[in-house]
Amino acid sequence: MDVDSLKKVIVGHEECKSGKHCKFFVVGSVGIKAYRTAAKAELAYRRQKLGSQYQCAPPVGDLVLVYITNRKQHPTHKYGYETSICEPIFGKLDENLDRYRDLHDKIGQIMKQERSFDRDTMRCKPPEKVNADFRSSNLGIWDGKVVLIDWT
Repeated sequence: MDVDSLKKVIVGHEECKSGKHCKFFVVGSVGIKAYRTAAKAELAYRRQKLGSQYQCAPPVGDLVLVYITNRKQHPTHKYGYETSICEPIFGKLDENLDRYRDLHDKIGQIMKQERSFDRDTMRCKPPEKVNADFRSSNLGIWDGKVVLIDWT
């Protein structure tokens, strides 16, 4: 990840929602996921981008450098990416059960089909493992489909 070429995004600390692996900010009509390291941000970005190609994740935008402002200290920075904002699924899982099952099956198929190329060994690696945590807090509705929003 070439940090110098990344788009810069400034957010306020109090505007954030935190998960186990990242912080989530809403900037206008776009979501920003911010991670501690560039490697974690890039891995989650790659996984979510792959998932969105199969309509299992919301679309992603650009990789970004996130500056988080805080009144008590100097701004901190994190690495992240832009993501589309989904409709929450809290309390709606029962009415979306068939779409949830479709998502679960589709992600299983992706994990079997997709292989990444290892440039060091010049061979295909086994499919990349996706920690698919299907709790309702990690799901959303995008374009009428149930999608996974946590790809870490």
